[in-house]
Amino acid sequence: MSAPATLRRFHSEVSSLVDKRVYVRLVDGKIYRGILLGIDQPSMNIVLGDADSEGKRFFRVVINGSRISEIIVEETPMFDPEEFFNIVVQRLNINPANVKVYKETGLVVILDRYRVSENGVEGSGALANKIYDLWQEYMESKKSKRG
Repeated sequence: MSAPATLRRFHSEVSSLVDKRVYVRLVDGKIYRGILLGIDQPSMNIVLGDADSEGKRFFRVVINGSRISEIIVEETPMFDPEEFFNIVVQRLNINPANVKVYKETGLVVILDRYRVSENGVEGSGALANKIYDLWQEYMESKKSKRG
């Protein structure tokens, strides 16, 4: 994999952490836990929401990227693109060749027009509505299994 491709993949992975519950360990050992609300990719400065550290609660915490030792994701994604691919092919009777799975980014692209991820369905029209209904049913079943 070339350097630009690995850099794009890194940025994609980091961007996918937004809105996830994370632990952030600083270089001095202090740990913050909260929802990652934003990240500045070049500097790795981050913003946590509903955070806590050492028993104290904070509405927002901005952390300088040079102070971060590691970011640990607390939750696993509910959306499995390969599993959703199988559901789309079976339930909507779409040719598997017309459905692409991008496992590393958690994305399913249907007919090069509709994009499906843990965040929802992008696209419009009758088929997009069917995909959305299927996505809602899928996500509800995943939530009930977790809960």
